[in-house]
Amino acid sequence: FGDQQMTESDLPMAGLRVLDISSFIAAPAAAVVLGDWGADVIKIEHPVRGDPMRGLVTSGLVPGARGVNFFVEQLSRNKRSIGVDLNRPEGHAVLDRLVRSADIFLTNFLPEARERLRITYEDLRQLNPRLIYAKGHGQGQKGPDANRGGYDGCSFWARGGVADRLTTPGQ
Repeated sequence: FGDQQMTESDLPMAGLRVLDISSFIAAPAAAVVLGDWGADVIKIEHPVRGDPMRGLVTSGLVPGARGVNFFVEQLSRNKRSIGVDLNRPEGHAVLDRLVRSADIFLTNFLPEARERLRITYEDLRQLNPRLIYAKGHGQGQKGPDANRGGYDGCSFWARGGVADRLTTPGQ
């Protein structure tokens, strides 16, 4: 752009609303990028527990962080956050209202959790037929492990055979 200044309205996702109901890293990071590109991202978390990434500093897994959870800071950039208990009718009413005004829904919840929480593609399309529904999953959407969880990096190394090649034979 040379010496031209970009404004927020020049960003490719400006004016779009994203609902981010995901946890840990891969899917929340995708929502961060959408926010970087100008989308209005709303992170929906459990009102008490939040995203499990919030527990890493208090669990001691991030030594020396001095109470700053840089994982959460990174994965929450460009997002607004709301605590909603999707197991309660009142919480689902809030979600339903947000879905009606959203353009994109992003999740990495496993199929069983999506069914239980009534946040499947079929459920949400009834509220908003134009909704783009995006899922992230460590094991893929089809095949024998489609219902098993997995962290993106671990799944990549394990399923691609790289972990086997890096392991000392016999261990």
